[in-house]
Amino acid sequence: MIKLTRPPEPAILCENAENWTKAMLELVEKYDGYNKIPSSEKEAALRNYRHDDIRNALRDSSFGKCAFCEGIPAETGFPEVEHFHPKSIYTDKAFEWTNLLYSCKACNNSKLNHDTQQEPIINPYDLDPGNCFTYTDIMMEAKAGVNHVIADKTISVCGLSAKRLFSARGAILVNFRAFEADLREALDDFYLARSTQNKMKRAAKINDALCTIEELAKPSAKLSNYCSYLLENSATYQEAKRRLQEYTDENM
Repeated sequence: MIKLTRPPEPAILCENAENWTKAMLELVEKYDGYNKIPSSEKEAALRNYRHDDIRNALRDSSFGKCAFCEGIPAETGFPEVEHFHPKSIYTDKAFEWTNLLYSCKACNNSKLNHDTQQEPIINPYDLDPGNCFTYTDIMMEAKAGVNHVIADKTISVCGLSAKRLFSARGAILVNFRAFEADLREALDDFYLARSTQNKMKRAAKINDALCTIEELAKPSAKLSNYCSYLLENSATYQEAKRRLQEYTDENM
């Protein structure tokens, strides 16, 4: 999970949210409760929050990834518009722009109707998750500190340490270790270089290796929070960054 910036509210929602909400609340009153509304009428009243303009704006702001697990919903065919505060409890927020996120079906189903006002979880549009999580191998854990409780609840509610994410994190870990090995080799070659020309060539090789490995942690990359953790805890990466900066400073 990474920090997201919410884009401007789509025109379709600005123009219609009030009327759509009114119609939905009228159904709740008519049938004496959200869960008592017949499925066909409920679907007809709710379908508009999945409008393409709304979905696309949320998808783009989330870099095409699930706002919770950072997986790519389009790869599985199950991208959804998710209500942060569940519409079954907070029906008046069913068409509220700040209540909508882009999600994969797995996270949405895991979260279900969890009451996020009574038991808060992280909304990545509101709270920066960057310093909320840590990992043991491929298992996500809540980091100690002021946000530990809400981070732990987020992992539990959204299933962020579920088996479904093991393969994706495992594949990234394998790629990362391979990139890290390439970086170690480039760094060792740099230390062995004697001539100015060879130093320069091998410094360029380190820079290329750094650029490659840093691609994994860009916001648009899958599971970039996990990748950022790997970078922060890689002694080889930190050494290479430091040594390249020293070499650059020495030769400016």
